[in-house]
Amino acid sequence: MGQEATKSVSDPFGRVHDTENLYVAGPSLFPESGAVNPAFTQSALAAHQAEHLSEQS
Repeated sequence: MGQEATKSVSDPFGRVHDTENLYVAGPSLFPESGAVNPAFTQSALAAHQAEHLSEQS
């Protein structure tokens, strides 16, 4: 995730830079697996995406 398409696949909301209305969600946003359970991070990202999407409509 990042602001620049040259350095990331998606923006901070999980929206793919080069494809309109395509979002990546869940652990697919992580470039690699970590050493700890990412359940809380996934929940926070889901809430972040849901809030963003609800503001778009």
